[in-house]
Amino acid sequence: MTSGGIISTVAGNGIMGYSGDGGAATSASLNRPFDVAVDGEGNLYIADLDNWRIRKVTTGGVISTIAGNGTAGFSGDGGPATSASIYSPIAVAVTGDGRVYIADANVNRVRMLTPSFPLAPSNVDALVAVKFIKRNIVYTATVTWLDNSDNESAFLIRRFSNASGTCVVEAGFSATVPAGSTAYTDATASASTCGYGVASTNSSGASAFVDDKDVGTGTGPSAPTNVNAVVTSSMRGKNTVVFTGTITWENTSADVSNFLVRRYIMSGSSCIVDAAFGTVRLAAGQTSYTDSKATVTTCAYDVGALNSRGVSAFIGDSDLSIGINPF
Repeated sequence: MTSGGIISTVAGNGIMGYSGDGGAATSASLNRPFDVAVDGEGNLYIADLDNWRIRKVTTGGVISTIAGNGTAGFSGDGGPATSASIYSPIAVAVTGDGRVYIADANVNRVRMLTPSFPLAPSNVDALVAVKFIKRNIVYTATVTWLDNSDNESAFLIRRFSNASGTCVVEAGFSATVPAGSTAYTDATASASTCGYGVASTNSSGASAFVDDKDVGTGTGPSAPTNVNAVVTSSMRGKNTVVFTGTITWENTSADVSNFLVRRYIMSGSSCIVDAAFGTVRLAAGQTSYTDSKATVTTCAYDVGALNSRGVSAFIGDSDLSIGINPF
């Protein structure tokens, strides 16, 4: 049943029996499905009691048998689960790392099915650091984890972004690192990067992703206040007009490593960031900046605060003496 109260069938065709593996779960025959469980990826596990089997339905709706050979009894420990005999599987449970536990009632045992795909990593920790390199703000992420498996062929990395206002998986990003790795560095992180996930994989499949969405991005210092920008003009010689921009501000944070200043220029009727000017980095204690290379097209300045965890909002002046400004 959905959250809206709508009921539907996800497995079983209503005919008692055993059939349908490899096809649509709704076309398969079951025989007294007694218990179900769902893993972290949304796959469904069914204790198919009188078929003496455990069935699995993928998120795509395909059914298969993952344990039990169809003969009631007790056998097969230490070998493939589909070759084992199970007797009255009345309950099934799935752990976060993919292990399946079966309450095998009539043999008075709990059976464990170890996945052939690798176990999920644990202790995933992601941190995004912010640096200022060649007048550019650079975000670099480091992701670490514990390797819990001895049969992975690689690790899969996914990234989360809050560019849309919600921290969701970033569709355009994926990375793979070799088996045995316990760290990954992402040099393409951005201000909107809000998390990372790690999964282990091999030829049989992949584990669940383990995510960390507390990466430190966006927890930088408070923004400066009382920002004031002025552009003045003066004559140099008889025929040269020189423009000078001056911006001042007040520091509101005790945890600032640098202040960053940007310049804006007119482009048609719009006041846009001056890409050629870039971003100027100033010392933590500085509260003013003089731009001796302003021009007649200079229309605004703004200033932000930086530390290793992030960048504050940039605050601009709303009353520049020349041009039009966007603030």
